[in-house]
Amino acid sequence: MNRIAQFFQNLLFPYDKCPICEEFTDGLCASCKKKLVFLKEEGLLEMKKGMSILAYNEEGKALLMAYKKQGSFYAGNDMVNLLLSAQRDFISSFQLITFAPSSYRSAQNLGFDHGAFMAERLSKEIGVPWRALFRPSKTEQKKLDMESRKDNADQIKLRHDSMEHLKGKRVLIVDDVFTTGSTVGKCVKLLENQGIQPYFLTVFKLI
Repeated sequence: MNRIAQFFQNLLFPYDKCPICEEFTDGLCASCKKKLVFLKEEGLLEMKKGMSILAYNEEGKALLMAYKKQGSFYAGNDMVNLLLSAQRDFISSFQLITFAPSSYRSAQNLGFDHGAFMAERLSKEIGVPWRALFRPSKTEQKKLDMESRKDNADQIKLRHDSMEHLKGKRVLIVDDVFTTGSTVGKCVKLLENQGIQPYFLTVFKLI
């Protein structure tokens, strides 16, 4: 099923099953939600660049794959709701939300940029504006080893040469999974070089 057909299916039919186990329920079922492992990130202080909220275990992988491979925007909503339930006050403290970009190839394959969807949903929920700030690399990170991931992340660029209007402001970078940190690390560095105060927040972390 292509992405347009999947979108209209999601729109026309009610969300009545868990994206992980497919039990008939409204969103994540209680059993699968209990299997998600929340990480303890103590003391999010100014010297830290960000955090992840969940371990990337089997249930986490199933949720992410339902979103990115099956095109279930409902699963994406579940991921956003998990972020909000864990860190709503933290997210609300920012003046702008942006996202670590998918590669051109990944966005073409998926039919959408998963990070943009998450940023927009968070924006609607808490009233903080969102904006795309980065130009993506051309190669998908998942196909690369650690060293190649870093080189590929270095291809990410800012969409605009100057971001004077954001200087000194707190900007949150959202992403789905923290693997090596190359992508969000590059995004953080680019914004810091502009005098912006960036932090990242990801749903999952590979541990």
